[in-house]
Amino acid sequence: MKDTTSHQYRLVPYDNFPLPQTNPSRLHALAMMAGVNAPPIETCRVLELGASEGANLIPMAHRLPHAEFIGVDLEPEPVERGRAAAHEFGLRNLRLEAMDLLDIDASFGTFDYVIAHGVYSWTPENVSDKVLAIMGELLSPNGIGFVSYNTQPAGHIRTMVREMMQFHSRAAEDPIEKLAKAREFLAILARERSQTELDRMDAYDAVLAAHATELLTRTASSLMHDELSTTHRPASLTDFAAHARRHGLQYLDDAASPDPRDGEAVKGLDVRTAAQVRAMAAGDRLAELQYHDFLRMRRFRQSLVCRTEVDLAAPWAAANAVGLHASTPLTETETGTFVAKSGFRISTTHPLPLAYLRRLAALWPESEPVSTSDCNVAAALFRAGANELHGAPSRAARAGDRPRVDDLVLLQLKRGNSAVSTLLHEPLQTDEEMRNLLPLLDGTRTCAELALSLDWNVETTKGQVDELAGLGVFTSGTR
Repeated sequence: MKDTTSHQYRLVPYDNFPLPQTNPSRLHALAMMAGVNAPPIETCRVLELGASEGANLIPMAHRLPHAEFIGVDLEPEPVERGRAAAHEFGLRNLRLEAMDLLDIDASFGTFDYVIAHGVYSWTPENVSDKVLAIMGELLSPNGIGFVSYNTQPAGHIRTMVREMMQFHSRAAEDPIEKLAKAREFLAILARERSQTELDRMDAYDAVLAAHATELLTRTASSLMHDELSTTHRPASLTDFAAHARRHGLQYLDDAASPDPRDGEAVKGLDVRTAAQVRAMAAGDRLAELQYHDFLRMRRFRQSLVCRTEVDLAAPWAAANAVGLHASTPLTETETGTFVAKSGFRISTTHPLPLAYLRRLAALWPESEPVSTSDCNVAAALFRAGANELHGAPSRAARAGDRPRVDDLVLLQLKRGNSAVSTLLHEPLQTDEEMRNLLPLLDGTRTCAELALSLDWNVETTKGQVDELAGLGVFTSGTR
């Protein structure tokens, strides 16, 4: 039968991009805030399980030349592509291995950061168990593990729609045909309904239709390898934490959005409900977070773990932020209201956070170290999602008089990559206009000179350059 996992990956390649939430600089900061004296970034050892062609590790290895990176993936073809790219980029601190992660043992040594994105919920039980076994065995004393997984109970909704798609595509052996059949059924489930249908629609219908509508926006890779994968095993937070404990690990936090702790406000819940949940949990933090997942129907987690013997000293104390580096991509759209491109917004009239956010916004994409006088506001705003904290200064710079693009961005463009890795460790999908402009931004031209070279208007050129600066492609370093 042709519909094997390898055949699927050949016909529908897995989308492989840098994942900002796995950046050691961010993991370091989250660990420090959680009370772990996390390993230094510049000389860390990083292992990624399910690394594919290394698009997540290559930018890390390029920008942390004294650190060491190893990526493991079962599929040899993406590994070979990644090795070729790493060779072209001159990376001697990155090793990509085509192997079964079940074969990883103590000979690999210890690691300060172990990343497992897109593995735990989408592999058989023995493989997901091995993910945590590797972390339990190979993490350094204060090392941090990152594990992403689909969560319960929202996972039941995903499972229902997944089973419907699988039924409709059951006769299709070819992955491309299976994908087309799945989309065909999703389109019916998400269809525009007549008023009669809407009148008869209940809450279950509405939830399934909304999920199908969202799935139709997914890439072929996401739909095939996440929703139609051979295995799909969502886990509740408490079950995941119990599994981690069996391997000598303890749950720390969530890498994408730190879990609420202390204070009355909880994202997605009103103050009264949050207080009721806190009372029901009776001091059990994991139980409280599990209730949050129930009430907010959280569908996905990116959990951080460390060894159980690590003493979490004063977790989330504001003083833990001192020495970290703060930045914010938010823009003040009206007095006291700051907005992100994602739609996130926060408003304040208090002079302290207002002044702090304005200062960080003016610096973006650069950062500033958190001082003892700023640590309270920096930690509180980070909890609220208004700023970012990292273990190292931002490598991205403002445009300056003669903007200069990061070396790796230029190397990736030269290699023919349509997506490049920014200094914020985010993927940037380039268009033809951007690919014409970026190579000219080599630090030798002003905006006026760039406009002349491109036969563009100076203001248009400056606008393009400022936009690129906000995306984190410029560096202030020397070649």
